[in-house]
Amino acid sequence: MSKLTSEKIAKALKGAGLDSKQRIEKAYEAWTDDAVYFPNKSSFLFDWICSAFAKPNMKKLNDCCLIQLPYWNLLHELLQHYHEKGNSSLKPSIPTIHVNFVSSISILLQQLYNDPIKNALERTELLSIAHKCLAILFSSTFTLSYRPAFEHISTAVDQILTVLATQIDLYFSNGNNKEQEVGALQQLALMARILLNKYDSQLVLAANQKKV
Repeated sequence: MSKLTSEKIAKALKGAGLDSKQRIEKAYEAWTDDAVYFPNKSSFLFDWICSAFAKPNMKKLNDCCLIQLPYWNLLHELLQHYHEKGNSSLKPSIPTIHVNFVSSISILLQQLYNDPIKNALERTELLSIAHKCLAILFSSTFTLSYRPAFEHISTAVDQILTVLATQIDLYFSNGNNKEQEVGALQQLALMARILLNKYDSQLVLAANQKKV
């Protein structure tokens, strides 16, 4: 039987004493361990990870959740959980999202390509899971529960176009090791397509509203 209980999980995640890496380990263990009895476990963990993304520790980057792969992995699994519920239920209970995840992605992109630029594998892994999260957030499942502001989308578009240019330079300057940069370039292109499509749809919506 698991040693974790709902009380221990809540204390570990919301109390003092653990750093961000220790907290995400406890959160992921709680999510994946079916032996842990936790009423509304998905809701609790989703609220917790939203809070973590809303207040990242930007003063201490090695403790910042936005550039830690396990946080993005758990976010993706929780989003996928609700996405599947939305597709299988006539009246799905999809949580309203108040966190600015688009800005989280903008910060992630900035940090991945800051000097010194993180290695290609690390960039590819983080970009891949962030792309998956973005795809679900902008899917029909979350249309009513996640509505990022136009200025946030615009900022993210500017950011991803900037790092896309950097990534292209890295690809062409990497000599015989271009394959190391291909994965990151592909993931950036996929993210750019999603953000540009959202940007375009919001422009069209704004134009139509002016006509009314």
